[in-house]
Amino acid sequence: MVGSYDFTFVGVSILIAMISALVSLDLMSRMQQSKGFTRTFWLISGSVALGIGIWSMHFIGMLAYELPFPVYYRADSTFLSLLLAIGSSFLAFYTINRPGVTKKNIYFNSFWIGVGILSMHYVGMKAARFLPASQMEKVLETVLIGGDYIELYVIIGTTIIFLLSFISILIDREISSRVIKIGELRYRSLFKHNTDAIYTFDEKGSLLAANPAGEQLLGYTKEELLQLTFTPLIKEEDLERTTRYFEQTLLGQAVQYEITCIHKDGQKKELSVKNIPFVVDGKVVGVFAIARDMTEKIAKQKMLRESEERYRQILEHAPYGIIIQKDGIILYANMVASNIILKDDPIGKTIWSFMSPEEQQRSQERIKEIQGRKNIPTYGLELIRSNGEVIDAESNSTLIPLGEGSAILTFFKDITMEKKTEEALKRSEENYRLVTMHSQDLIKIVDRQGNVLFASPSHYIVLGYRPEELVEKPFSRNIHPDDLALYDKFIESVKEGEAHSFEFRRQHKNGDWVWIESLVTPIQNDEGITEKVVITSRDISLKKYYQSQLEHLAFHDELTGLPNRRLYQQIIEKSIKEAIRYNRSLAVMYMDLDKFKHINDTYGHDVGDELLKQFAERLKKCVRESDTVARLGGDEFNVLLPDFKQGDGAIRVAEKIMEALRKPWKIKEHEFEMTSSIGIAYFPKDGDNAEQLIKHADMALYQAKQQGRNNVQCYDHGCGR
Repeated sequence: MVGSYDFTFVGVSILIAMISALVSLDLMSRMQQSKGFTRTFWLISGSVALGIGIWSMHFIGMLAYELPFPVYYRADSTFLSLLLAIGSSFLAFYTINRPGVTKKNIYFNSFWIGVGILSMHYVGMKAARFLPASQMEKVLETVLIGGDYIELYVIIGTTIIFLLSFISILIDREISSRVIKIGELRYRSLFKHNTDAIYTFDEKGSLLAANPAGEQLLGYTKEELLQLTFTPLIKEEDLERTTRYFEQTLLGQAVQYEITCIHKDGQKKELSVKNIPFVVDGKVVGVFAIARDMTEKIAKQKMLRESEERYRQILEHAPYGIIIQKDGIILYANMVASNIILKDDPIGKTIWSFMSPEEQQRSQERIKEIQGRKNIPTYGLELIRSNGEVIDAESNSTLIPLGEGSAILTFFKDITMEKKTEEALKRSEENYRLVTMHSQDLIKIVDRQGNVLFASPSHYIVLGYRPEELVEKPFSRNIHPDDLALYDKFIESVKEGEAHSFEFRRQHKNGDWVWIESLVTPIQNDEGITEKVVITSRDISLKKYYQSQLEHLAFHDELTGLPNRRLYQQIIEKSIKEAIRYNRSLAVMYMDLDKFKHINDTYGHDVGDELLKQFAERLKKCVRESDTVARLGGDEFNVLLPDFKQGDGAIRVAEKIMEALRKPWKIKEHEFEMTSSIGIAYFPKDGDNAEQLIKHADMALYQAKQQGRNNVQCYDHGCGR
C-alpha cells in the first residue's frame, strides 16, 4: 500500500505553523506589558493560538498524505491531542514569563513543548483508523469522525487563529491610538499652560509655535511671531553665541545659556534659555527653546551687591576698630581692627586669644549683660597683640541680629597713649598742662561743686568756646536737656571717688549739638577725699553717625528712608499682638507702580529713583500717623493699617492712594502719569502672622495685575474696584 502527498496541503500546514507562531509570540509580547486580568487573557490567547496551530499543522499534514482508502479519527483522542497541544503551550509560556528566568527554566520549557508536541502527535496518530469502508459500518458513528469532518475542525481552528490575530491587531491599534492621543493632550497642556515661555523653531530658525507665556514675554502676538526667525529677537552682542548654541542643538545636544532679548517695545529682557532637540523618527527636525525671564532677579541681585558694597565701605573706612563676634569667635574685623589695633588677622580666632585671663573674665560678664539686652556704657579693656604687646582699648558693644540668632558688634579704639597721658597728669600738673595744650581731646578740671577750673584750648576747635569762656562756669552748662540725668550720675561718681564714663550732647557755640564722650577721673587728697576731677572728652559725633547709619541701614530703605521688610514685619507682628489683645482688625496693602520698568528704561534710573521717593511721600500723605508705609524692594511698597473700622475702610484708603497717584508726576524736565495696582489682605481672616499677610496681599496684587492694573483686589474674597 503506497500513498502520495498533496503538496498544497503540505504548504498550508507550513503556513498555518508560521502564522500560529507569529500570532502567539505577538500575544505574548502584549502579556509582558500588561497586568492582572489582561495579562491572563493574553497568556491564554497565546497558548490557544500556538496549540491550535500545532494541532492544525499536524492534521493538515495527515490530510496531505493521500491513501487509497478512507481515514477515520476517534473524536475523543482527536480532541485530547488538541488539549495536549494547548496545555503544553500554556505551561511553556507561563513558565518563561515568570520573573527571574534562568537557563534551567528555558531547558524546562523546551522539554515540555517537546513532550506536548510529541504527545499531541502520537495521540493524534492513535486517533487515526485506517479501515476499508466495508468494515467501518460495524463501528459506531459516535466514536469515529470522517476525514471531511477533520478538515472542518482544522478550518475552524485556523479561523480561530486568524480571529485572534485580527483581535490583536484591533486592540493594538486602539491602544496605540489612545497612547498617541493622551501624549498629544499632555504635550498641548504642558505647552499651553507652562509659566515658562516655550518656542518651537524649524532647522532654519523660523518660529513654528509659541505658547501664551512666550507671547507675553516678548510682547508679540502668535501671528507676529510666526513671521519671524529668532535673529531679530536677540541682542546683537549675543546673536553669534545664540546661533552657535542653536546649531549645537540641531546636532542633538541640549544646551542651557543666558542671553538678552529685545521686547517688542524695545525693552531688554534678560533670559535663561534651554535648547532641546526636536526629534521626529530619530532625526532632529527643529529646536524647542524654553525661556525664563530673569530681568527682575538680575536687577535685584545687582542692587543687593551695590548695597553690600556700600555697607562694606562704611565699615572698612570707619576711624574705629570694628569687629563682629558670635560665641567668642570673630566673624568680621575691619581694616583698622586688623592692621592698626590688633596687628593681626583675627577672623576665625576667639576674642579671648587677645586678652589676659583676668580680662577674659570681665569681658564674659559684659557679654552676658549685652546678651541680656542691658545698656552697657563705654568700657576700657586690655588687649594683647600678636607680638605680645599689651595695649589699652576703649570699647562699646551692642547686640545685632545675625541669621536666625544674634551677634555682638563692638567698636573699639586704642587708648594706650591716652591712659599714659592721664597717669602722667597725676604726677605733674605742668606736664599735664603741656599735654592738654596740644591734645585734640577736651580736657577739663572740675571742682566738687561742678564748676570748671581749667579748660583745654581744644574746646575752641570742637565746641567754638575759648577756655576763658568756660572757666568758673558750671560743667552742666550747654548740656542737652535730655542728657542732664547723666550729669547727676557724674556728680555721684565725683562724690564717691569712682572713675566714670558717659556720653552726652553738648551745644556748640553756633547752636549745633555735638556728641561728647567723657571719662571722669577723680583726684583725691591724702585723706582720700575727692577734691576735683579730670574730665577727658572727645567728639564722638562721627562714631554716633556711623552707628546710627548702621542701625538705620539694618531697618530702613536707603533710597526712601521707609522701613524695610525686616522692620516692617516686626511692626506687623507687634500690631497683630495689639489687635488680638484689643479685638481689633488690621489690613496689609501691597502695591507697586504699573510699568515702572518702562520709566527706568525711558528716562533713566535717576528719574526712577526720584519717582520712588515722591511715590513714598504721596503714600505717607494718604495715611494716618498711626499707619506704616514700607518699601520691600524695587517699586514694591506696603501699607499697614493697624486699626480701622470694618467694612470698606481699607478699600477707601486704597482708592485715596490711587487717586493721589494718578496726579501728574513732574521730575526734572519730564512730566508723565502713573497708576498703581493694590492688593489687600486682612487680619485675621487672611493670615495670622506677618509673612502670611504680606504673601496674601502680594497674591491679591497679582490678581489686580491680571485684572488689567490700576485697580484694587482683596485676597480670597471679592472687593475688586
